[in-house]
Amino acid sequence: MAQDARAVFDLFGGMMQSAIAQATMAEWRKIPAAEGACIDQALRARGTSLQVLAQRGVQPSDVQIAELRSACRGQPTQPAGLPASAWAVPYSVDGLALGSRVRFETAAYREYQCGPSEQFDGFVWCQRSRVEREPRGQFTSSYSILHAADGAVAYVNRALTPAFFDGREAQDEVDRLSRKYGAPPRVLPMPAGLGRPAGFIAVWGNVALNPLDDGNIKELAAGRSIRAGLLIDHIGSYQRSAQTGLPVYRFGGGPGYVWSGSWDERGRGSLRFLAIDPSAIARTGDSSVAAPAAPPPIPTERERIEAGGPSRPGMTPSLDALGAPGAGRGDRSRLGRIPESCEVARRLGQGQLALVDPLSNRRSPGPACQAILSCKTDLARQTRDVFLFLRDNPDVTLALRSAAPGLFQNGSFTSQFVRDLEGAARRLDSITPSAPCTYVWGQIDMHWIDLGGKNAVAHSFQDLMEGGQALFSKVRSELDAAEAEYRALLGFNDRYAGVEKFERAYQSYAEAVQVDDIVATLRQRSGFLAELEIARGRKQMLSEQSAKLSGLTTSLSDMSQACGRESLAHFSNQDLSAMVSALQAESKKLADASPAQRGDLSSQMEILAARHRDLESAVRAARSEKARIEDVRMMLSKRESLARQLADSASHEDLTGGLDPQLARSANDLAEQLRQFRSLDLGTIRKRQGDLIPTLEQLVALEKRFLSARSRYDEAKALDERRRAALSTADLMLDQLSKNASSRLSTEAGSQLANLRARRALLVQLDSTKLLERPDYGADLAAVEDVLARLDRTRDEIDDINRLAADLKALKVKIDGRGRKSLDAATASDLAEIEKSTASLVSAKVPLTSDARETIVQVRSRLERLASSVDAVMDVGALAPDSRMFLTAHPEYRERSRTEGLLLAFYSAEVALEFCNNQSWLGFGPYRQPLAEARRRTKILEEIFVQILHEPASEIDRFKVAMKSAKEQIHHQMKWDRVTPPEKACDELVMMLQLNQPW
Repeated sequence: MAQDARAVFDLFGGMMQSAIAQATMAEWRKIPAAEGACIDQALRARGTSLQVLAQRGVQPSDVQIAELRSACRGQPTQPAGLPASAWAVPYSVDGLALGSRVRFETAAYREYQCGPSEQFDGFVWCQRSRVEREPRGQFTSSYSILHAADGAVAYVNRALTPAFFDGREAQDEVDRLSRKYGAPPRVLPMPAGLGRPAGFIAVWGNVALNPLDDGNIKELAAGRSIRAGLLIDHIGSYQRSAQTGLPVYRFGGGPGYVWSGSWDERGRGSLRFLAIDPSAIARTGDSSVAAPAAPPPIPTERERIEAGGPSRPGMTPSLDALGAPGAGRGDRSRLGRIPESCEVARRLGQGQLALVDPLSNRRSPGPACQAILSCKTDLARQTRDVFLFLRDNPDVTLALRSAAPGLFQNGSFTSQFVRDLEGAARRLDSITPSAPCTYVWGQIDMHWIDLGGKNAVAHSFQDLMEGGQALFSKVRSELDAAEAEYRALLGFNDRYAGVEKFERAYQSYAEAVQVDDIVATLRQRSGFLAELEIARGRKQMLSEQSAKLSGLTTSLSDMSQACGRESLAHFSNQDLSAMVSALQAESKKLADASPAQRGDLSSQMEILAARHRDLESAVRAARSEKARIEDVRMMLSKRESLARQLADSASHEDLTGGLDPQLARSANDLAEQLRQFRSLDLGTIRKRQGDLIPTLEQLVALEKRFLSARSRYDEAKALDERRRAALSTADLMLDQLSKNASSRLSTEAGSQLANLRARRALLVQLDSTKLLERPDYGADLAAVEDVLARLDRTRDEIDDINRLAADLKALKVKIDGRGRKSLDAATASDLAEIEKSTASLVSAKVPLTSDARETIVQVRSRLERLASSVDAVMDVGALAPDSRMFLTAHPEYRERSRTEGLLLAFYSAEVALEFCNNQSWLGFGPYRQPLAEARRRTKILEEIFVQILHEPASEIDRFKVAMKSAKEQIHHQMKWDRVTPPEKACDELVMMLQLNQPW
């Protein structure tokens, strides 16, 4: 980067020798204001201005303007031109400044609707409106301009309806404008009143706001127009202001800037801001504009501080800051601004390079010629300054690369930019002093800056200046952003050690930006950012402490309410209320102070946190103690219920024999004592816990006595239940054996039955004695249960024999129903043996011997086998002899699929043999015998199918119907079969029958 700058700088060595000395604006500021205004007016009449002279280095002592100075020095008062401050005040709206000239040929100007002003003779009134949108909604933006016939702007205004902003945003905008204009505004607040919005009017400069008289106010309230010049109010509606008693102002005095805004609680309202020079309008003699007012005195530093304006050094605006064209200030004049002489040449235009005398028709250099020659000199000087500056300040180069990346590549100026600037420099250096102005104009227009031509090659210098402007805009925006945070941090943070350093760092940074010292700006910004980070950390720490204080306050409030609501004071060994109140007072004292007042609370917060933890522990302990006492109350309720249950149970008739008669009375007394304790509040129960111990001990002793008696009662009751069950079983046993089986009982069984009757009588006698008063009858009961178990086995043997006899009888009835002749010899023999064994068992005495019990098992098994097979045996026995013989030889045909398949085969053979027997060529009837055999075998299979397989006879009918349907097909196949002749097929059928398969 430094090498590129040096290479470009070397191109201008010859050019610098012809550069003119630069004059400073400070020299011009030394002359009286009236004289300066007069000179500027005369220069403007010639197509130039005082600023152009200052940019070209023409000082007040220059002989070129000696005559003009002499003429203006004799003026006793301010001339009728622009006021003394007109060329020094930068008041503008959206880039259009007072005193500047509109460019009639531009597309932007043609967007306005313009016409002669109805109020101000010699002026043109222009206006335009359009609908715009922002995130908060849609609004109408209206623009208006009042300019002289030559385009000089005297009034420029913009209004937004509705506007979206609030008080904070309004104050931020006023603060920004104050920084821009270097002084705080004069503020006209919105008069207080019910239903009125918030708002104010802020005024900068020499403009004066004069209230309208009552007559004009009444006319406005009635909705009629007045000729009072340009007006302004607080709410953007003159009629509503007049109707509601709000003031309406007309403008007077000198140039200035006015901001007027109002807003409601929703952040909607009206906004208007304007720049106006009433003195320039008043020069036309229009009485509707007030005469110029004396400018207000410049406020002192203390007044500025009290007014809330900027107080740091270097904030007073210079001529450049006020918008004087071409005034050099800091690094902006070399790095971010095209020379004023070039701007003048561009405004004058190429048409004023030469003037033609209408009488002699002679051409002479015009104002644009002198301006373009000065532009050439200024370009050479400024280019040298820029590259010397960038060579010596690499940090600025880095910043420029960030702001204008299009000029750089890999950290250096692009080769194309360097080539363009080198070529432009060579062409400019080659221009001789005698070169015509048109040639100079063309070279600068093609290679340096845009002068309005159409044959530009590259405007490298203009690109560089635009990059510099971007850099300064970025620096300004960074300062604006930093200032907002800076002031917020100063207002929030306390006066911690180092805050003065933070303030000094910001002041140094802001001063560097204000004077456009880009080197100092970059240097001071890094220091400011370091201090800013410290301040941010401080704010975060204070914010966290505030949050902790808030949380502590909320927690203490909750604790205080909980202590009162839960009456925790009765359950703590400490004074909870005093502890909470003391901690609340200390935390509230700290919380009520702003962060800037209380500063760092780290040590205090640690102490408060420790005390808060102690308090939380005490509250938890009190709650735990309260819960314990509530458990005590629940225990008292349960013990009271127990005492009453003891009293009720002790009075039970069944327990009277096992308990002391005083136990019930004592239990009732204890229950009453426990009820009285339970009815006390929890705090009293906690205090009198010791009084409960004797009562509870007495209750435990009573409970033990009761449980002992109850245990004896439960044992006696369980024994009685056994007794009753044994008696019930004995009654049933005696009834069954005495009536139905007495003749079948053995001597041993009879003795057992007599013993059962005797012991039953003893157990029955106990019914008249209370449970706890009965003698021990456990042995008698056990003897009865033993006899019952023996007799129960005897009864089971009788039941087994009876069931066996009944099952045998049922089987015999079944066999007799189908006919005993269907039984085979083996089955009939087995049945006879079972009948004999069963008869022997029925006649035997019980209890049986072990051999007899084994016989029951064997007979039962044989009977079950016989019952399961007798149906099949009888099915076979019912068959015809041929069928029975076939099935005996071929038991596999008990399976349905086999039998069905063979049956269908013989059906087919029968149909085929019928065909063979009926054919004439074979002789009628030669196959009668095979056909009869086939029909016999078919009958055997049909009988097995129905009798053995238990298939319905309808199924046989279905087979026969199917074979009748297939008969014709079989006959046709045998008759026309070309492979096997009919006689051969018939012989094969006969052979199959002779083979006796499967017979």
